[in-house]
Amino acid sequence: MRRDTKIEYNYNNERKGFWLEERFIEVLSYYVCTIFEKRGLEDRPEWYLNVYDDFLTIIKGYNTGNQGFLFEDDLQFLKDREEEVISILEETKELLFSKGKEISLDELRNTTESRKIAEDLKNGWDFPVQVKSLITITDFMIQLFKHEWVEDRRVWLDGFDHPENADII
Repeated sequence: MRRDTKIEYNYNNERKGFWLEERFIEVLSYYVCTIFEKRGLEDRPEWYLNVYDDFLTIIKGYNTGNQGFLFEDDLQFLKDREEEVISILEETKELLFSKGKEISLDELRNTTESRKIAEDLKNGWDFPVQVKSLITITDFMIQLFKHEWVEDRRVWLDGFDHPENADII
């Protein structure tokens, strides 16, 4: 069963963001957590750990069917916090670029799904995920934190089922 989630950052009292299939934000969250962990979690402020925990909660499957981030609460529209998260996302893009053209089925099944709390929460992957699509999602998130995102839209990843006239990334 397909579940969608909305990634948004409410600034200027506008809830703008983008919708995508839940399993793709789970994959991206795996790589974002990898960067948080690489940078270290000790002696970090509470807001930083909360953002990390939001991504970690998603990859573990705790909120399957009801995923979300508390960016407004944790970042509080403070430029230094937004810039720190943007930096993490930029480094995530570098990690994704190092993966090549796609995330293989083996990596999707055995690595990105490895932190799920239960077997029945794991996604069944039949196709590899295009790295360019994950990078585009990351760029969308960066635009949100830079206050440059101006629309609400639904996106579909290249190589997966989508309706006619879908916005494919």
